[in-house]
Amino acid sequence: MVAHHDRTRVVAAAATDRITDVELRTLVAAVDVTEADELATMRRWLAAARDDGATSPAGHHPHHDAHHDARDAPGAATTADPDLARLRAAPAGRFDAVLVEVLTTHQRAAVTLARGHLPVAVGPEVRDLADRIARSRSAQLRLLAGLPVA
Repeated sequence: MVAHHDRTRVVAAAATDRITDVELRTLVAAVDVTEADELATMRRWLAAARDDGATSPAGHHPHHDAHHDARDAPGAATTADPDLARLRAAPAGRFDAVLVEVLTTHQRAAVTLARGHLPVAVGPEVRDLADRIARSRSAQLRLLAGLPVA
């Protein structure tokens, strides 16, 4: 989920200055804040696992986490990201619609990832976060579908 959240934040940052629809701008800002908060929680769990050498609440062992650090670094999602390239190439008159398409696909994947964590979560805090992510992204999808640019 860390890499997925990072990618969402990269998309949000790339879109901020080009969004014309006020509702979409507000939604993207809310998505960015929500995902920043969730990222902070996940990264605290990973750091705690590294510090104590034990399994983190997310069920990751430190050697596994170290293997993924470079990939999960902020901005790593920009490498060869077709959605980001599509967004950057979108003409001004279609930008909001392309952003809605990109975010819709991306947030659907987040729901799937989060729901996939529910049956295998190693602790209640992980299960709670996965459930909150699934519900939050489902709500975001409903909002995206209701925008006039969709």
